[in-house]
Parts: sequence; structure tokens; C-alpha cells
Amino acid sequence: MLSFSSLSLIATLALSAFTSASPINSDSLAPVAVPAVPAVAIPAVSGLGSRDAVRSVPVILADVQTKVTTYTQELTFITQANATVEVLTPIVTNIKVILTGALVEINGLVGQPAEIILASVDGTAKVTVVELANIISGLLIIVFEALNAVLAVVSITAKAAVVALLGTVGEILGCLICAIIMLVGGILTDLVFTLKPLLVSISTILTNLNVVVIVSVLGL
Repeated sequence: MLSFSSLSLIATLALSAFTSASPINSDSLAPVAVPAVPAVAIPAVSGLGSRDAVRSVPVILADVQTKVTTYTQELTFITQANATVEVLTPIVTNIKVILTGALVEINGLVGQPAEIILASVDGTAKVTVVELANIISGLLIIVFEALNAVLAVVSITAKAAVVALLGTVGEILGCLICAIIMLVGGILTDLVFTLKPLLVSISTILTNLNVVVIVSVLGL
């Protein structure tokens, strides 16, 4: 397990690298057709339409999960025939736009009181470390299982380019998780310890996509 000072250094370097990169143009958020699939049970989040209100980490992540599910479902329908950079890029771009917006919003919570940062989705209480760990792991599992579904069918000839493309999603998710840990680490001191065992099922895909930030921070 990394010390908090080591974790802070990794998080700072990851966030610096990400924020110094060229920003994603939100105008590129193009719709992607999604086949009919069973509904995914995600809790309703009140006030998601308001961009002026300060939203808590649980509310932001619930919103992210709702939005990215559209595109992660699309990834699960990818076949070897269309597992190409050309087909996948619009889907990946949409996911990255959503995650980037969440990262900006999480960083905007710095300096806010714990009652705001950790407010539950219904706004009635602060979430516990276990509740927040489950929210974070739920988002990570949904995204990385979808990426793994693509890797399972991609051809040998397209694999290197596709891995590089999908890895960019992992990089932004790594920055997002670092930002959350840095934000709440002083309040929920056992977050990393609690989160780690919840991600065992996706540890292999994290390694395959070389998501160094998440692997290093969580010690997977």
C-alpha cells in the first residue's frame, strides 16, 4: 500500500500530465446508435440538469455512470469486424468528454466542506467510505468491462492501435480517481484500502491497458 505522500505525488503527476494535454472539444460529442438492451438500474439523481449548483462527488459520479452507460453498452456489441480505431474513436471520444467534465467538476470541489463534498445522491446525509468505494468501483467496473469486451474480439492486426486508443480512457479515469482520492483522502482515510478489493475483477484489464495510475495508487 502506498503512503499518502507517495499517493499524493502520483496523483499530482497524473493530474499535471492530463491538464497539460490538449483539451477535448465537447463539440465532438457525437451521438452513437445503441441497440436495444435491458435497462441498467442506476439511481435517479436529483438536480442533474443544473450546472450552477455545486454537486457532491457521489452526485457527479452517478451522473457520469448514467451518461457513460450508453457508450459502454455500445462497446459490448463491437465485433471483430468493426473493432477498429475508425469505429471506436467516436465512442471513446464521447466517454472521454464525459469523464473530463467530471474531472473538472471534482477539482472544483477543492475547499468545499465535507457536507458538500460527500453529500449523498438524495442529499440527506454524507456517504460513508464503503458507500463511496462502491460508487467508484461500480463506475470503474462498467467502463473497464466494456473495454475488455472490445479487447476480447479485436483482431491481431488492429490490436496495438485499439489498445492505445482504449488506454486513453484509462488515463482519464486514473486522473479522476486520483482527484477523488486527493479530495476526500483526509476525510475518508480508508478509501484506498476499501476500494482495492472491489476491483479484483478488473485488475487484469487494468494491466493489459497499462493503466499505471490506478494500478499504482491502489496497489493492484
